[in-house]
Amino acid sequence: MILTLIQGLIFIIYVAFIWKKFGVLQSVSDSWYKLKELGGLWYKLFTLFCWGLAIPMLFQSDNPSSLFVYSGAGFAFVGAATMFKLKDTFVPYIHFGGAAVGIILALLGIGLERYGWLPLIVFGIATILIKLLKVKNSTWWIEIVAFVTALTGLLIY
Repeated sequence: MILTLIQGLIFIIYVAFIWKKFGVLQSVSDSWYKLKELGGLWYKLFTLFCWGLAIPMLFQSDNPSSLFVYSGAGFAFVGAATMFKLKDTFVPYIHFGGAAVGIILALLGIGLERYGWLPLIVFGIATILIKLLKVKNSTWWIEIVAFVTALTGLLIY
């Protein structure tokens, strides 16, 4: 539970900071570019955010072949492949693939390893509604729902 609380704290602090500083962006990952514009090392916060979620995820299970290990690895790749807007490189594939792996395997891990399917169901329904309602900055909101459902699921199950 302590790992999940750490992840939750990191998530809330980072997203609140980004939201206050820049507003709702197209995606949480877009914050890397916004932070880069500030100069200095601000852009490193995005990598620290991703790794702050990834490392605790690696230890959410005692099973080394756990889906949570692969989920954490996915989030770590997102934090390493930050420049997802680069053309003609593999960076976008690594970034988006890592994000998909991180989110999907976390939610599947909660279902398969902890027998809690509600977070995956809520995420699926919310994603469909966000897309159907054509919510502005839909990727941002889908990512927020993904993190909230996964972290809530880790706390409950």
